[in-house]
Amino acid sequence: MPNLTVTKSSHNLLPGWMVLALDFLVFFHASILSYFILSSLNFSILVSSGFLQGSVLFAAIATFSCYVLKNHHLAAEDNLVQEVLSILRTLILSTVIIAIFTLTDRYIFGLYLLPSSKAISISMGLSLFGLTFTRMALRQGIDYLSQTHQVQKNILIIASHASQAMSRRVLKNAGFPLHFIQAYVSENFTESGRKILGAPVYENLSELHKVIARHKITEIFISEEGLSIEEKRNYINACLQNGVQPSMLTPSDEWDINDGEYVLKKTSIEDYLGQEAVVENTSSSKKHFFSNKTVMITTAGSKLGTELCRQLIYQNPAHIIIVDRSEAAIADLSFRVKQLKLKSHVTTAVVDIRNKGRMRALFEAHKPELVYHTALYHEPSMMEVYSEEAVRANVLTTKSLSELSLEHDVEKFILISSHQAVNPTEIIGASKKLAEMYVKYKNDLPSFGPKTQFLTIRHGEVLGVNDHSLQKIKAEVRGGQAVNIHHPDTSHQYFTISQTCKFILTASQIGKGGEVYAMEKTSPIKLVELVKKTVQLYEGRISSELKVHYNKHLQPMEANPLFDAKAEKVKRTHVPNLTRLQPLLETTFDVSEKIEELEEILKNQDTLTLHRFFKSIIPAFISDNNFVELSNRLN
Repeated sequence: MPNLTVTKSSHNLLPGWMVLALDFLVFFHASILSYFILSSLNFSILVSSGFLQGSVLFAAIATFSCYVLKNHHLAAEDNLVQEVLSILRTLILSTVIIAIFTLTDRYIFGLYLLPSSKAISISMGLSLFGLTFTRMALRQGIDYLSQTHQVQKNILIIASHASQAMSRRVLKNAGFPLHFIQAYVSENFTESGRKILGAPVYENLSELHKVIARHKITEIFISEEGLSIEEKRNYINACLQNGVQPSMLTPSDEWDINDGEYVLKKTSIEDYLGQEAVVENTSSSKKHFFSNKTVMITTAGSKLGTELCRQLIYQNPAHIIIVDRSEAAIADLSFRVKQLKLKSHVTTAVVDIRNKGRMRALFEAHKPELVYHTALYHEPSMMEVYSEEAVRANVLTTKSLSELSLEHDVEKFILISSHQAVNPTEIIGASKKLAEMYVKYKNDLPSFGPKTQFLTIRHGEVLGVNDHSLQKIKAEVRGGQAVNIHHPDTSHQYFTISQTCKFILTASQIGKGGEVYAMEKTSPIKLVELVKKTVQLYEGRISSELKVHYNKHLQPMEANPLFDAKAEKVKRTHVPNLTRLQPLLETTFDVSEKIEELEEILKNQDTLTLHRFFKSIIPAFISDNNFVELSNRLN
């Protein structure tokens, strides 16, 4: 199913002249009925009262009011409340016009063309009822006629009580009539047994197969609003086990936390692996930490930087400096932040962070108190080819920004690293590890005055950022290739961008300098199960001959660990799922001198020498580059 964006439409259900004609008839008959009521159904009195001309004039004035207020535009997206309010505005304007006309007619010309005030009052009440009824009848009739050509679909909605109305609105605007909805599932026990527009509400999914059979369900829609990762995963599993591939009702723009647009989309493996709530409710202590601070985010236009900025803006900082060399990324991010109309001042800077002179000017002008350095490449295969660029971005830029932070008395410099720094197999991971070592070296330098706290935050595989293993599996599955897995018990943990940025902000608050913080793996998924779910969620277009290859005789290993068990000790923090890593051995060389040596190697653009350099300072580094490894062994 293609993505269907729910937007406000100006589409009218009927031509305006037709609606005005129907309104005129409603007003006309309401006026006649008011005459009948006041005359006690005495026809002779009714004829002598001039009811016909009075009714025509009343209906003409009221219809003119409809035209002036554009109440004859029967918009597809309007609901009953909006209709009633529009009708009330029309009747109020009609009353004002009739009052002016009556004063002119009776006291200047003495014609008494309009009905009496009692008849007008009764006519207004009857018109309110008549117009509301005809509007509802028109909408239901048009909806029914427009959907008669569609194949009947029996829909089950899985949604919390709070999101049921939103789900109906999204489905209706996407072209699904409400009579297609056969049942609901809600986690709210008190809702069980009641009905919504005739569709029963069930408590949970324990008997989903019976619900599907009883109502002959063909489509299931899951609203992710308010769902935890585990709840959503359980719902998706239950649907797949019962032979129905669910679709998701999800916000199309995570920046809009009010009445934003929603989309319907087929469930993907990323949905199964998790998606956090749009905005976390933050405690007063968290807001106090960031309030009145000036915060700089480097490479803010990246996916991780953008989400970090979005979450940070709700912590009420005084000033946010967003830095990126991409003009388009900075312009888009700046627009989104300003649309929120929050108190924080935002400064945009189109700057290459490798330009130390330009960055020094930014530091001098804005005096940041917190610096989040997110400028790290993530694609290992690409950066293995351009290894010098990876080293410059990960190591030399970190060195430059660390020095500037120390020069300008920044409170905290936060290096955002990743799992690639643990037992690295590519230059990109080795360079991240060296950047971590430099940050620790910088924090441990003696100081005789205010000192910047340097800390590292190491995240795992983030969906949409560095989920290379997932993308590889998806490509192999879609191509019908055999998927190779080290061992059947090998598992991965994937984090959402939202999760990761919440973790980064929390760790940066409790860090005192010199630490490395890592996310704890809480809900890993076996790769065998991941392949199976990818197949199930790929709309049945996968060959039945797809195979998964693995070797049971090998020892199972942890995929992409977030710490080195041989070189780092894990310490728990008071924050759930947040661990602090302590090195077991101190660095035996001067990190600053090694980076100077590295800069000389980069000038010669010698890849082999670069690999040997990293191997000399990071013993755990074993390159996946076969040519490099062979050369190292021969030498």
